[in-house]
Order: sequence, then C-alpha cells, then structure tokens
Amino acid sequence: MIYTLNILSEMTRRRLSGGDIPNDSPYLPAQVIAELINAIREDLKLEMLGRRAGGEDDRTTITQYIATFFDIEVKEEKSTGRVYIDLPSSYSSLKHNKGIHAVSDMRTPNHRMIPVHNPGVTSHLPNVDLEQSNFGYYTEGQRIYWMRNILNEKIKKILLKLLVPAPDTLGNNDPLPLLPENVGRIIDVVVNRILNRMPQDRLNDNNPNIRPNNV
Repeated sequence: MIYTLNILSEMTRRRLSGGDIPNDSPYLPAQVIAELINAIREDLKLEMLGRRAGGEDDRTTITQYIATFFDIEVKEEKSTGRVYIDLPSSYSSLKHNKGIHAVSDMRTPNHRMIPVHNPGVTSHLPNVDLEQSNFGYYTEGQRIYWMRNILNEKIKKILLKLLVPAPDTLGNNDPLPLLPENVGRIIDVVVNRILNRMPQDRLNDNNPNIRPNNV
C-alpha cells in the first residue's frame, strides 16, 4: 500500500475518533500531519538503533529514506566570496553529519564530493584544495559551502541526497518512503501524543462547547 500524509492523517483521526470522524472533531488535519512528520523522522533513529542491536551490527544506510534533489543552483556569497547552495530541506541529525548522504556535480552524479568536518582547521593545511578532481564541502546552517570556488570550474548545478524520511518539500499527497512494518508504530506515537484526555463531545452538532448533558 502507498501511504501519504493525508492517508496517515485520515487513519490517525479515525483511530482518535473511534470510527467516523465527526465534523466538529478537535483533531485538525494540519495538527495531525505536523505530528506525523515529527514521528516519522524520529522513527528513522529508532530503526537505525534496532538494526545495530543483536549479533549483527548493521550500519548500512536505510535507502528508503534517501531524498534526492536535482539541479540545485550554486551561488556566490558576495560578502565573503564563498560559493554555496541552499539546502532544500532539513535533514536527520546523525553521527559524522551523515544526514547529508551525498553531494555531487549534476554532470558526474557518481563522483561524490568530500565532506570537511572542520573547515577552520582544514583551511590552513597544504591540501586544503584537495586534488583537482575532488571538492571539499562543509555545512553551515541551511547551506553547504565549498572549500574553493567551484563556479570557476564550471560546476553550476548540484545533485544532493539527504537522509530524511519526510523532507520539507513533500506534499500531503506525495508517496511517503516509509518502512511498511513501522506504520502502525508511527500512528501509535501520534495518537498517544495528541489524544484528548478531556471528556469527548459525542454530539456531531458543530458546537465546540461540551454540554453538561452530553454523556
């Protein structure tokens, strides 16, 4: 089955309502979708921890959660002379900044550029520019910067891969790259977080106030 945010929202709201969703349901679709996105992103780390448990320490990337972005424009920061791209989405915070899965020139998608984790230190080393065919990059906020001006080497478009289950660019009707066995767990988390613990309005009369005789 193909899941979308709207489908998961409908499933979650029906669970919260105990059946058909009343017109005056306190569980708004936008609120449920926001909580679903949070739970889906958290589920990535739970899945990674689960794969590392037991006798087999599986550190491989969960490929379903790789979001690919094409033709990202390389820009120049006039105040510093650095070149950069704007990240199209937030990404998962993982060890060694592995939430950024791959960066490459659109013309050579299989030739990955090299992440630099301490640009302040690397910039003072003799190999700061790396070899001619390699390009070092580092992340600041929602941007990726390069150690040298790649625009001078005719690199104008970037292929970017981020590890994030629900990227910011995802539409409510776009297919979600979910692990099917984890869907139930994700919905359970959202239901537990937003379940109204107060007395429920059992009259479908579009009246937001619960009447004393509504039992």
